[in-house]
Amino acid sequence: MQEINKAFKLFDEGEYKQAEKIYLACLNGLTDEQPNLYKVALNGLGYVMLQAIKGSIKKQGNILKKY
Repeated sequence: MQEINKAFKLFDEGEYKQAEKIYLACLNGLTDEQPNLYKVALNGLGYVMLQAIKGSIKKQGNILKKY
């Protein structure tokens, strides 16, 4: 859980790539006996991916305006 908390902090600081690495490492290291931690890490990784998508959309402009 300590590593997941570190990833949360990095995410809040805008360090998305570092947070992603930690979330992925946590997911790879968890066992079947830790389903709650798995959910927390997966949720955090989802937020990182959402930020990546938002950043991509900002770079391309609002794609919905094209339609």
